[in-house]
Amino acid sequence: IFQRDLCKLRLSTARSYVKIITDGQGPISYSSGSSLRLTAQVQGLGPSFKVKLSLQNTGRKVVTDLVAMLTYNPMLYRLKQSLFKVPLLVPGVMMRLDAELECVDEAGGADTIRVFVCGAKSS
Repeated sequence: IFQRDLCKLRLSTARSYVKIITDGQGPISYSSGSSLRLTAQVQGLGPSFKVKLSLQNTGRKVVTDLVAMLTYNPMLYRLKQSLFKVPLLVPGVMMRLDAELECVDEAGGADTIRVFVCGAKSS
């Protein structure tokens, strides 16, 4: 009985993982034959900090004409550059992008900062 339950648990875990990846909610996104991995790290605690993005092509084909865009609450943050153009992303090579942010809220409020990676043919 234990072995059967363990196999069912592994199967449901694998199905959930595949669903997360195919929905684009995981760290790897698949679209139109390309596969990308995006990671983000926050550096700094004060009113000024950086979001360090790492973008990697985990597929086999070269990906061209990408745009990484950060969305944020302008009442809380000021961002020097919210749009990053990525003209070419070779498989296996990690591209690093740094976004410098400043919290402009006097109370030190915080909100979500989202990162979107779009291709030239994205709508």
